[in-house]
Amino acid sequence: MYKYIAYDAKKRKKSGVIIADDMNDALHKLREKGLVPVRLNNADTKPGESDSIWEKDFHIKSIYKIQIKKAKLAVLLKQLSIMLKAGVSVIFAIQVIIDGEKDKTIKQIFTEIENDLQTGISLSQAMSKFKAFSDVLISVIEAGELNGRLDEAFELVSTMIEKENAMAGKVKSAMMYPAFLSVLTIAVVIIINTVVLPAFIGMYEQFDSELPVVTRLMMSISDFLINYWPYLIAFIAALIVAYRLLLKKSVLFSIGKDRLLLKIPVVGALMKKSFMARFTRIMSSLVNAGVNIISALESAQKVIASEYVRFFIARTISHIRLGSPINEAMKRYSFFDPLLISMIRVGEETGMLNEALENIANLYENQTDEATKRFTSVIEPVMTVIMALVIGFVIVSAIMPMFNMYSIVGG
Repeated sequence: MYKYIAYDAKKRKKSGVIIADDMNDALHKLREKGLVPVRLNNADTKPGESDSIWEKDFHIKSIYKIQIKKAKLAVLLKQLSIMLKAGVSVIFAIQVIIDGEKDKTIKQIFTEIENDLQTGISLSQAMSKFKAFSDVLISVIEAGELNGRLDEAFELVSTMIEKENAMAGKVKSAMMYPAFLSVLTIAVVIIINTVVLPAFIGMYEQFDSELPVVTRLMMSISDFLINYWPYLIAFIAALIVAYRLLLKKSVLFSIGKDRLLLKIPVVGALMKKSFMARFTRIMSSLVNAGVNIISALESAQKVIASEYVRFFIARTISHIRLGSPINEAMKRYSFFDPLLISMIRVGEETGMLNEALENIANLYENQTDEATKRFTSVIEPVMTVIMALVIGFVIVSAIMPMFNMYSIVGG
């Protein structure tokens, strides 16, 4: 007998006892019932002990909520595309993935998908139960099922994920250097104010000469950091909590925050190009797969990480629902570049919208790459100068009184 905790097709948690010869037999019987086990123990196991394969390998985490790394997901989708182009069935292709996959989490996800396919559920429906597969991916797969081009659908989403991952990696890399220098500068300033400067204060107090203004300022900061640091940390923590609550509860606050970010010199331009590159790439993939424009825009809207951008996409969708062409709907808002509007207009008029979106997506990705390089070339010397000025100011404020001391001693 085996005790189990499992999830059914509707993601409802189930628990109970099942009679089986061994653990493999128990797994087989649970799957026949349409259950995905997340914990499976021998009923005779003593408290504190466990022979549960799922508890050891998956830490009792529901496979429905697990994310797959983008690079890994792109490889899996590419493999499925290649096998389907070779003429094999979807079920056989998934079985090949299961047999060749070493990651037990991914193996379990695809095993559940295979079980669903065996019961007659469509591939898009089977995949939609898992958080590992985005709404955009599901939409492309569903369109591929409907138009009989499932192999092309897998290739489309694989390419889309690869390009998104590469672009996101470049943007993150560009942000790493200024972030590192900022943290380093703050750390150095705190160390000087809390460790180095206090060591000089006692020496300075032995002399009656008036200290320079910058030194008195730094001494005040040093005194504040040493005596009131718990309050400072509590204040910063409160600000972070309030900020996160406002982001979660107020859409207007989120829109305003994202709008301000896009107005930051250099950084704002990079962020906008990054958002538009992802938006057009997703639109290109969805339209190319056969998804209708409204559904494509709605799917793209969900994955854009900016409430400000999502607002304009939502307004565009509203106008299209009323019968407006895409380019006319976008033209109402200055946020959308004239080039994007012109390309979409040409695509609509010529009936080649998918190619127009593909071209503009490639253009935006190239512009994002160039903007990232420009950002890096500008921010590195700027941050280096800022760091030197800040640290230099702190150090000068600490050593300036020494010159007065030498004057007094010399006199």
